[in-house]
Amino acid sequence: MPKQSKALQNFMHTIKRSLDLVRLYIELVKSPNPPSSASDVVRSAVVLSVAAMDAYFTNKFVEMLVPYIRKRGPNNELIDILEKAGLDTEQALVMATMSRPFRRVRSLVQNYFEKYVTQKFDVIDKLFLCFGLKNLTKHTQGITKRKRLLRSIELLVERRHQIVHDGDLNSHGKLRRIDPTSVLGRIEDLAAFVEAADILLNSATKV
Repeated sequence: MPKQSKALQNFMHTIKRSLDLVRLYIELVKSPNPPSSASDVVRSAVVLSVAAMDAYFTNKFVEMLVPYIRKRGPNNELIDILEKAGLDTEQALVMATMSRPFRRVRSLVQNYFEKYVTQKFDVIDKLFLCFGLKNLTKHTQGITKRKRLLRSIELLVERRHQIVHDGDLNSHGKLRRIDPTSVLGRIEDLAAFVEAADILLNSATKV
């Protein structure tokens, strides 16, 4: 089995924490007097798992960038991202004097992605077009043979937004019910999706 990338290792570590939180809640509610806020443990798991996916795709892009440029050179899409990341004429001249200029490229892109959000499939697909990959997320779903996989993850992301932006309250100010079993399944779907994406990215780019 090939060694996992650091991006995937970090993702799997965070996903395990998310799954452990849901399992903790399931045990917690078995106690005689569980706290009224116990369900927030599950909500925390939702937020943490989506954050893990977001971090994976941006970190994976950064990991692939320099090896790809060394092997194939920059294309228009990569040049556009590098320019947005601050690789202008001044930076290019500075890099020309460096012994390891690609380290600077990586640093610029990492800083750029600190404000970049990859929680939507169209954003992920557009990002990895830079490496010549079309419809990454649909192809990833295809190799898992799970026709509803993307929809399951979309629902997880939508719930994350409700939690983060509205405190998971409905229009009447009441806390929405959250099903730990359903959340557990969706986080497992997310893990399967990212693991499959990592295989596809590695094989497609030979990085």
